[in-house]
Amino acid sequence: MQCPFCKETIQEGAIKCKHCGSILNSSSQTNQPTPAGQQQNMQNQPGKFNWYAFFFNAAYYAGYGKVGKGIVLSIIGFIPLTMIGVGIYTGRNANRELSVGMSDFSWARAIGVAMFSGLVTLVALSVIKH
Repeated sequence: MQCPFCKETIQEGAIKCKHCGSILNSSSQTNQPTPAGQQQNMQNQPGKFNWYAFFFNAAYYAGYGKVGKGIVLSIIGFIPLTMIGVGIYTGRNANRELSVGMSDFSWARAIGVAMFSGLVTLVALSVIKH
């Protein structure tokens, strides 16, 4: 069977296209995407670079439920010359690893990890000063 969005071959009865990330209608006989699937296809495109994840990497991951990974990214991003690498990694992989557009974003988790990043920065600066 072919994906109605990207025309790549997918398994019969697939719910989500592994190539473009489109959500397909649960009824495989109609082979038509649902309106919600069309909306999610625009938000969750695995092959596209995610600029939100690039700029807000740790908080973005935490907001979509990967708090542990957000903390690790925050710590790694603090190491000199790695922040751009963390941004590129998250920008390239966020749409594959996170449920972007398919689940709610938690601002509380995102702000919590952003505050943790700030705390790590303050502690590091106070150690460097002394």
